[in-house]
Amino acid sequence: EADLWEQEDNGPMVVVATHDTYFKKAAIDSSYLAEGTGKLPVKAGNELPISQLNEIAGDSHAEIVVADTGDKWFIYQPHWEVKSAKKS
Repeated sequence: EADLWEQEDNGPMVVVATHDTYFKKAAIDSSYLAEGTGKLPVKAGNELPISQLNEIAGDSHAEIVVADTGDKWFIYQPHWEVKSAKKS
């Protein structure tokens, strides 16, 4: 995925949730986070345009920045896949 960012910038990357999952304020198990403030539920199939994805070394989480809003969240990467590297 990191190689995708080396391509010409044509807009945000679009990722899709492959499982029911969460946006999280910390890269920890979601059971330790409060509903609404520490985590937000995401249904499988939801798509999200992101402007940045920072993988965490030695972890299955990544920090993302939501396109247009600048909101920062952590995601559990096995629950997400890249739908398109860049929007046309």
